Amino acid sequence: MQIQQYDVKDREGLFEEKYWSPTNSPVLNAEGEVEYIIHRALDITDIEKKKATVKGLVNETEMLKTSLNEIKTQASQLKESRALLQFVFDTSPNSIVLYKTLYDKNGKAEDFEFLMVNSFTFKTTGVGTDIIGKRFSEVFPNSVETGIMDAYIKTVETGVDTDIEQWYEGEGMAFWFHIRASKRD
Repeated sequence: MQIQQYDVKDREGLFEEKYWSPTNSPVLNAEGEVEYIIHRALDITDIEKKKATVKGLVNETEMLKTSLNEIKTQASQLKESRALLQFVFDTSPNSIVLYKTLYDKNGKAEDFEFLMVNSFTFKTTGVGTDIIGKRFSEVFPNSVETGIMDAYIKTVETGVDTDIEQWYEGEGMAFWFHIRASKRD
């Protein structure tokens, strides 16, 4: 017979969930006819609850596996997008730099950190590829006295784009730069 759920009252009179495995065994007489049937029901509640727990764990494992696959897919897509962005950056015939704004303890913009730099920038400025993560003022210390740093800070604070031409001399460079900067939200 199939496993049956048949709840019974506990000592406090509340129904307790119970599972039973019933079996019926015939008792035959001398002529081979059924004289009695022995009915026995074995309490298998603990086993059934463990099965439910295992089933729940299997479901959770499947959900985690699905989530992990989704994360892997998204990570792959993100990697492809970043590679595409770097390709566009590197094929541009102009210098393109993406900075992270650094703020002082009062919340005022004070400097910028290099996040992405295209190949053209490396070629024209002569800076090494190790500038990622470094401060703008560290790589270009003369940017403060030339007013470039102030122009960048003004763009961050006001949201108004910067469009200036500025002579820059230092760090082995002596160039006019046409600088355009925009705040990214």
